[in-house]
Amino acid sequence: LIAYGWHTMVTGQNVVLYSRLHLVCSRPRVLRGILWMIIANWFISNVPTTVFVFGASSANPGPFNRPYYVWERLQLCLYFVQELIISGLYVYEVTGMLKPDFHATPPPQKERRGSVLSALGTGKRWKSRKVLRHLIYVNIFIVILDISLLIMEFIGYYEVQVLYKAFVYSTKLKLEFRILNQLTDIATSRMRSS
Repeated sequence: LIAYGWHTMVTGQNVVLYSRLHLVCSRPRVLRGILWMIIANWFISNVPTTVFVFGASSANPGPFNRPYYVWERLQLCLYFVQELIISGLYVYEVTGMLKPDFHATPPPQKERRGSVLSALGTGKRWKSRKVLRHLIYVNIFIVILDISLLIMEFIGYYEVQVLYKAFVYSTKLKLEFRILNQLTDIATSRMRSS
């Protein structure tokens, strides 16, 4: 049950990261590379873990305990690096996407007073900056959560770490959906204005 729950939780998190990256990145080769990285990491990490979990739970757990202990740490590190790459690329792409909003010139002084267009322009810039700032803060918080999870794994608090892992991944997923909704709002408003 632990192995299946872990696979679903981590794979779900990576699919959410990929889908959100897919919204902002228009480079097919990069997207394909990220998708292959997710698939390869799933096979490299999850298949051996499943074997080790079932072996460690068998009647003869001795030969599986040490490999599981080592592989659990390696797997957590691999997923951390993968999520760091995807999130970093996402922040880079969103920054590039929102950059035109940051540098939009305000309308001339005459139009500025009471103009609906000027209010929309200022609001759009403010919202874009707010979303980018929120995105960066959330990603920093997520990295801190991941690092705390790695620390628990490496200092040997396995029982606490298993419970904490569920908390971390559910929190990360909620934060990712919040960012995704904000980004969808910006993309929708851009499509309406063009």
